[in-house]
Amino acid sequence: MALLSTTFGFGQSDLNTWAGLAIKTSLTKKIALSLEGQTRFDQHSTHLKTAFISPELSYEFKNHFKVDGAYRLSSVPFDNSTSNRIYTHRYNVDASFRNILGLFIKKPVVNMSLRLRGTHERESNKRNDNYVRARIKAVYNIKKSNYKPHVSAELFYHLRDQIEYTFTTVKTHHVITKFRVRFGVDYSLKKRQKISLFGIYQKQLITLKNEFILGARYAYKISFKKKNPRH
Repeated sequence: MALLSTTFGFGQSDLNTWAGLAIKTSLTKKIALSLEGQTRFDQHSTHLKTAFISPELSYEFKNHFKVDGAYRLSSVPFDNSTSNRIYTHRYNVDASFRNILGLFIKKPVVNMSLRLRGTHERESNKRNDNYVRARIKAVYNIKKSNYKPHVSAELFYHLRDQIEYTFTTVKTHHVITKFRVRFGVDYSLKKRQKISLFGIYQKQLITLKNEFILGARYAYKISFKKKNPRH
């Protein structure tokens, strides 16, 4: 009870909603390109917190290892006292270790993956933010089904979160600022389409704010089939 009180009892709570749309295509057998747009509402889903568009390029080295690079252009509020908005720029690089259990078990029921992400975000008149994020994810493979339930947990490690000035030195402190737990299900439609429904709980460890998120995402994969030359 004390642990639950510490986790949920202090700080404010908010209900957010996310909605996203993504398009993906394979350039080669190992290289893929995608473009995603998303809106995120906070303040009990009444206020547009973030709207962004993000192109991403990925390269699959082997069946169990993949790297991604992405850029995100976001529109965010200037501050809480005005409706003006400004743009932020985020760059991230991912290293994903996929189907980890497949290294030891043939056709495992659960697909485990680990993703390490580094992000760099710039906003006008503010100090740049750099994060290292670690996520572990489990996907349950249901035989002969288009449904794929999944659960994941993620930590956000903020580099130079706090700066301490002394007479002779400047010290920086790196802090874990947030953790996130996500539950969801992916449903594959016909013709390379997929719908994802998910719920997220995340805890801001500095402000102790609890955030509950409901979201939906639609993805479509474009396939360029090579035509056989006529003889």
